[in-house]
Amino acid sequence: MITIDEEFKNLIPPLSDEEFSQLEENCVREGIRDPLVVWKVSDDTDILIDGHNRWQISASHGGLPFDLKRMTFESRDDAKAWIIRNQIGRRNLNTYNRSLLALELKELIAAKAKERMMSGKADPSQNSGQGKTDKQLATLAGVSHDTIHKVEAIEKSGNDLLKTQARNGDISIHKAYQIATGRAKKKALVEPLMTDEFWRVHNHVMESGNIEMLLLWYDYLLYLHQGAVEILHDLEAIIGTANS
Repeated sequence: MITIDEEFKNLIPPLSDEEFSQLEENCVREGIRDPLVVWKVSDDTDILIDGHNRWQISASHGGLPFDLKRMTFESRDDAKAWIIRNQIGRRNLNTYNRSLLALELKELIAAKAKERMMSGKADPSQNSGQGKTDKQLATLAGVSHDTIHKVEAIEKSGNDLLKTQARNGDISIHKAYQIATGRAKKKALVEPLMTDEFWRVHNHVMESGNIEMLLLWYDYLLYLHQGAVEILHDLEAIIGTANS
């Protein structure tokens, strides 16, 4: 019995509508040529790890026949690592999505390193700490270490709209990184100054999805605050002169 694991399925970047339609047309016309790959967990349980779109197409067309390739793994994490490496190697993904997939391995690499450390074995991936891990991920994704760093920062600090734009290739990684990190830094500066009304405006601009307008709004708030501080300093100077 083939089981669909939602976590495994969500590791795989979805096809565009056009890509799915083309695959469906090919499968109906020529049959499902590539085997579906499953993790053989037990004699009666197979978990699908590659071929989710072909599985869906088969089911929606009355059960188009397909071949199965069964694989075994020592753990769930090993199966996840295989899915990620397989997707990076097979799919025509853009730089951002390859980097994003590679970053899915970051926690797995850290967990493996911890296991080795607890067992008293040296782990080569820890020789240079975080930088070494990021270089491994960069090599896997076929990108630079700097790109891995920027994509991770965008995913951490960017809002949903910015991340969607980056994943779709509608904005460059460098530009998205500048916006995400600039927004995070400026937000940290303005948060202590925020009144209820400022928060209302902030949330309204956030909902509009206009990230650059939000950065301008932060700059404006900081400008107003700086102006208020300068006025206070002038008043202090005047009071000091009057009292002398």
